[in-house]
This record gives sequence, C-alpha cells and structure tokens, in this order.
Amino acid sequence: MITNPELKRLIKITRALGIRIKIIQKTGRYPYAGTYSAPTRRSRGLIEIYKSNGVSQHDMFLILLHELGHHIDFLIRRRVPEAYYYIDQEYVPRWARRSILSAEKHAVQYAEILFLHFEFKFPYWKVKRECAFDYYQYYYFYKTGTWISKKQTSDFLDAWDKKYKNSLVTVK
Repeated sequence: MITNPELKRLIKITRALGIRIKIIQKTGRYPYAGTYSAPTRRSRGLIEIYKSNGVSQHDMFLILLHELGHHIDFLIRRRVPEAYYYIDQEYVPRWARRSILSAEKHAVQYAEILFLHFEFKFPYWKVKRECAFDYYQYYYFYKTGTWISKKQTSDFLDAWDKKYKNSLVTVK
C-alpha cells in the first residue's frame, strides 16, 4: 500500500500523462529498477517498478521520477533509442553504449526538471544524488562495457555525500 503523499501525487501525474504504472512485488533482494515500454499510438507507455521488501517508498519515488524522465524524453524524440535492445546482451557495442548514455543523460535532466516544476516536498539533495549516480553508472558502462561494482557504488555515493549533501538548499 502506498502511503507517501508525494509518491501518490507523482503516480497521479504519471497517469494523467497517459502512462500506465505497474508495481510488481518480487521476493528476495531483487534489484529495484523500473522498466518501461515505448509510447505507441495506442498507449503512451508502461512503467514497471519491481518492489522487494527492502525498497522504501522514497526509493520508489526516485525510481518513478527517473522512469518518467525517460518517457518525457521518448515523447519528445518520438521513439525509443534502438540501443536499448542491446542492454541485456553479454556484449554491447560502443555505439549502443553511447546512445544509452545520451538517453540516460536526458532522463536525468527531465527527472530534475519534473521535480522542480511540480515542487515536490522531498529532499532535493536525494534527487540530485540519484541523478548524479544514474549518470555516473551509465558513463562507467559507456567507457568500460561493464557495470560498476557494489564497492564502486558505495565509494561514489559516500564521496558525493561528503562533497555535496550539506551544500544543497532544500527546495520548499
């Protein structure tokens, strides 16, 4: 059950844009990534959020905001970059990684714009941190062709917190 008022508000905004949302319960420590389908003539798309017991409603808010950023990007471009069809394969060509990085960069930018436009009552530094991390992990993937490790994730987030957490002003 969703109790966070800001998450409820974001879900209403997403549905008002014609995008369907599915929250799928998963068992165990399933990665809490959202996935999406492309906008078509019949539908503006679908966002699926995989929720496990360790996923908070704040995490769900950040996931949905990011995925909504993708949908805004897809609606503006009027297509999904072909490179996303390569993302689950063992080897992803460099051109596809560059295209994915570009799409992730746009999604992060639109997510931040949406957050500021709708004036959510949510810590701004958390949104900035999530956006910075999303971009970092896809930049790493673009450069190396591999995903970052848990240690690298932890190191990046700790360094980011040390440098920026207290310097960002909270948006009212």
